[in-house]
Amino acid sequence: EQPAEQQPGNILIIPAQFGKRHAGRSVRRARVMFTANEFGLGAFANGCMLLAHPERITRFEDLCIDAAGDEYNDPVDGQRWFGAPLWYFYGGKLLFDTHWVSSVRGSYGAASGFFPQLA
Repeated sequence: EQPAEQQPGNILIIPAQFGKRHAGRSVRRARVMFTANEFGLGAFANGCMLLAHPERITRFEDLCIDAAGDEYNDPVDGQRWFGAPLWYFYGGKLLFDTHWVSSVRGSYGAASGFFPQLA
């Protein structure tokens, strides 16, 4: 039976994590490390999760969330710069921005979801 058929209503609930599993990895490396049933969550999914769990990021020291399911491209001088959206806390506010998919920072982690194991 498919997950959508198992859950009533218009909302599909899947297992997900907020970045700790891939903390300290670049978005590019996290994508390589995803398991067969794992996928990167985009900025919209992360935003919805943050609305449901506002306690997740409330201080500068909290793990920033990379939206590994989305990409952002800002061509500069004819070059292509690939970035990924991220959520972080700074100056007393929750902020949204992008950074390079190859950037490695210990305070960042890629959020991901997991396809249910089907029999």
